[in-house]
Amino acid sequence: MADTDARGAWSQTVYEVDDASRYAAIGRWTHADGEDSWESDRTLRPLPRREYTKRSDYQALDVVNRHALTPAGWVHEQDNTKLVIDADGRMHALAHERGINSYTRIADYDFAAGREYCSKTSAYWADVRAEWQREFAAHARFTTSPEPNGEPRIEEFFKLAERVEKGGDGCGHRDSCGYRRVRQCRSCSGAIVDAMNKTLVIPAKAGTQRLHLGRERQGTGSRLSPG
Repeated sequence: MADTDARGAWSQTVYEVDDASRYAAIGRWTHADGEDSWESDRTLRPLPRREYTKRSDYQALDVVNRHALTPAGWVHEQDNTKLVIDADGRMHALAHERGINSYTRIADYDFAAGREYCSKTSAYWADVRAEWQREFAAHARFTTSPEPNGEPRIEEFFKLAERVEKGGDGCGHRDSCGYRRVRQCRSCSGAIVDAMNKTLVIPAKAGTQRLHLGRERQGTGSRLSPG
């Protein structure tokens, strides 16, 4: 992305539950008439889970995302076109839909269980994200195998997370290997790579779209970042 295009732009990246990125978009904020909102460029993204498991008549979504701030949270609007991708790569629209989700910040909830899990496993998940970043740095373009082949990877990651959680502040092997971080333990860091390789990495052919044909699942997160 050219510096002139990046100046003032913000990115939104949506992640799977195992911190694999699902899709990302570049957009800009506007502040006018008392409204603060961010709108993305048009972006290709995978099918949502509710349709991936039931439909095969289209292969991708062409999406514009919009996030508008409210006093209590924000509203997420989606302008979606369902695309059929032919064998020769040509795309044509099957249907168009509008989606809207509202989010409200809450305070009167006991987050103790989530905070405890994070305190025990945050170092492990940081190592998983670092491994994803390593793959992005090593491969300018790649794809992952379509789900359900992604399930074994996600299951392995959460099995490792459970082992870390039960092992306290280390990797669970510290008695034998002496390391206190998962990435510093040869057994655990190797297991992270092995889990990732169950669906990764298949270099994409020149000229193909970078598109993850996976499921959207409950618990995916997204964040907006300045360009």
